[in-house]
Amino acid sequence: MSTESRTSDSAVPPHAESVVAQDVGARKRVELGLSPRRPTAKALPQRPPRQNDFPAPPAALPALLSMIVLATVFLVLANMWDLFPSWWHAPRIVADSVRSVTSSVTTPIADPVQIAGYRLLLADDFSKAETSFSVGDQPGQWRIEHQPTNSTYRMEVWPNRIVWSLLGVEDPSAHRVQASAIVATHTPWGYAGVVDRYVDAGNFYLFLVDGEGRFAVQMQKDGELATLQPWTRANFLNLAGSTNTLTVDDDGRTLRFYGNGMLLFEGLAGIDAGGVGLVGGAQDAGAAEIRFDWLQLYDLALDARN
Repeated sequence: MSTESRTSDSAVPPHAESVVAQDVGARKRVELGLSPRRPTAKALPQRPPRQNDFPAPPAALPALLSMIVLATVFLVLANMWDLFPSWWHAPRIVADSVRSVTSSVTTPIADPVQIAGYRLLLADDFSKAETSFSVGDQPGQWRIEHQPTNSTYRMEVWPNRIVWSLLGVEDPSAHRVQASAIVATHTPWGYAGVVDRYVDAGNFYLFLVDGEGRFAVQMQKDGELATLQPWTRANFLNLAGSTNTLTVDDDGRTLRFYGNGMLLFEGLAGIDAGGVGLVGGAQDAGAAEIRFDWLQLYDLALDARN
């Protein structure tokens, strides 16, 4: 029986002849009178699918990884050396703006009627045409402006200078004074603060916060300056461009100084009672810009003084 006649009786297609001729097992089945392949067998051998195929040449993957590494190194070095064009910094500026808004949210203006034991004496958010604080200009030393359209009380202070403006309330008794202050982003060497117990130019307290997240407490007594707390960094104080809420509590015996609601320093009063106000200054790096958004003065109620 020829191979052709045997295959004609089977379901194997014509091209299977070449396959049968090369398959020893199929040849033996034919010699026994059987079809060269089982009815369920595939006409053509099947290969398992390849799992490691990559749609690019073998050298493409190392080249891609090298490009990613080089791009990362370039971005790091360019950022360190400030080689990017001005538009590149836009995301960073937006991030600073978001951080400023967040800081404002976490240190809101206290509701005057919600402070237990205190009553509001005076509040100024600088949005009105008039303010209780002074304005003026001393060429080469300082400039103070009231900007009601921006609800801002602004100080510009030359290097190694300090200026303050007193509230028009003389010698408040036991009290709390608090203010919202911002050192401008471009002048982190500037500092803002609150002046308390101001008797005269030789007797007062200063509570200061700079643009680097540091604070200091000083006392001027009989013309002699005493540093009660040197410049110290505090993690919860915001940097230049963001808001800090500064508070001084004076119960008539002890002064307590707070930054964003956290106690920073306290001590017994060392000078007589006096006025309160706002202060701004600059270190020797250059002129500084300081802004205040609001100030509130509370009187400590009689039943809370004991």
